Amino acid sequence: MAIYSVSKTSSLKWVWIGLSLTWVLLAWSVTAESLAPALFSSWLKYSAASVLIGLHLYNMKRGQCGRPECPIHHG
Repeated sequence: MAIYSVSKTSSLKWVWIGLSLTWVLLAWSVTAESLAPALFSSWLKYSAASVLIGLHLYNMKRGQCGRPECPIHHG
């Protein structure tokens, strides 16, 4: 839900794509770790979570567009 709302409010398309891909990677890593914890390294889960947080903070600072002439509203 949060990533969907970013697609509606962010002016940076690459941030939305990065957030979506990172969320899928994080969901997959959590699922894989719960199914086979001995075969899975948790660095992938922590890396994906860190990137997700970083992209979220970047989007909060640089990607918000509240103006009517914003490219996200015309496309």
